[in-house]
Amino acid sequence: MFKCKHISNISSNQSMHHNKYRVITMDELKITRRTEPVMFTIRVDKSIVDFYDDLAQKTNRSRNELIGLALEYAKDKIKVEP
Repeated sequence: MFKCKHISNISSNQSMHHNKYRVITMDELKITRRTEPVMFTIRVDKSIVDFYDDLAQKTNRSRNELIGLALEYAKDKIKVEP
């Protein structure tokens, strides 16, 4: 039985696989290398820290993971005007 779960750095297209959880389509499976995590420090307002601490508790995820997801999401949304 084909089991489907979210795995980062894997993309798929076309060709159907069915199971009781969901239907996905695959034409090819691309697995890319993970990049090396890098630690860096930023200063933010306490309200930002409080927001992510609260979200981490509600979602059972680490504050670091949530901020990383937010940064990843934002990088494609930022527009620099000339």
